[in-house]
Amino acid sequence: MNTPTDDRRGHCIDFTVPDTPVFNFAPDLGYFEVLGTMEQLIDESLIPRELEWPTGFNDRLWNDEKFEWRLRRQRPEGARGPRRFYAEFDYWSLRSTVRGRPMKVVQALWMRREADRIAAILQWTREDEAQVHAVARAHRDVAFQRFKRLVPALDGLSRKRRRGE
Repeated sequence: MNTPTDDRRGHCIDFTVPDTPVFNFAPDLGYFEVLGTMEQLIDESLIPRELEWPTGFNDRLWNDEKFEWRLRRQRPEGARGPRRFYAEFDYWSLRSTVRGRPMKVVQALWMRREADRIAAILQWTREDEAQVHAVARAHRDVAFQRFKRLVPALDGLSRKRRRGE
């Protein structure tokens, strides 16, 4: 397991790199991504042998018959501190998209997915808000409150207590 212990200032870094690569699939956006160390990516046979690995946070781009590939250093999830602390850290993102698909299309699909997600949250919030307003209106409605007192189950008194009156 790849576990750094300090960030050049002696502060503890609170994360670990998984022992196996992490695969992220986003078919609706048209890409998949593999996160892992150099050794893990090479073991998965995803990196061409002649590829020169990028330095720092630079990208390395290449194409094959079907895909466009992008390799870049990735700050591991949970890592804290400035990005520059990880400029030589062995954790990488390898992303693949279908060849010939313009990045603008992928960005538009991502924006649509985010807009749908936010709209779903807002819709739930509006429905919830409508319910709260309906309950508040019922509490303010004097005639409805008088009616509730006529219904034994709604007046707050038990039946036994009513009989004893």
